Amino acid sequence: MSPSLRRAELYDVPVLHAMAGRFLLNRLSPAAIERHGFLVSHLGTEGYRQWLDRAEYFLVLEEEQGLAAFVLAYSRDQVDATDPLGARLLARHSEPFVLIDQVCVLPERSGKGFAGQLYQRVREASGGQAQIAVLVLEPYNGPSVRFHQRLGFSEQFTYTGEDGMLRGVFLRDAVAAAG
Repeated sequence: MSPSLRRAELYDVPVLHAMAGRFLLNRLSPAAIERHGFLVSHLGTEGYRQWLDRAEYFLVLEEEQGLAAFVLAYSRDQVDATDPLGARLLARHSEPFVLIDQVCVLPERSGKGFAGQLYQRVREASGGQAQIAVLVLEPYNGPSVRFHQRLGFSEQFTYTGEDGMLRGVFLRDAVAAAG
């Protein structure tokens, strides 16, 4: 059975929460970070539940064995204008865009193109809108930076988050609609 892409559902939340928890920076060895990358934000089960209704592009990739990957992404309209980074993104990008909040692939499923498939589905579903991803640069999240660069993202600017970590804002340009 080939993997299927679908919208995340309420019954997925415990699995998504556990999956993301496996990638938290403070739980990984340096070798695991270099191989698979990491997350710094962990939304909790309630946070994921709330995004089910708000995020237009909250997608999971499911295999026969269960969920293998997910992406949490949303349109410019859902960006929090009261957040300093959100305000900056909205001021810099007047055209529609999709903000990729989280992407996660189980380590045992990595290297199969699942994250790329999720990003492509988001791109198609958004009508080719630009995509923005915010990546931690200190400590360096090499796997995530390399993945985004392979997809055509380029660094636009850096900033230091409230947690003191340096982040880079990466942009993948919109694609023109066919026809």
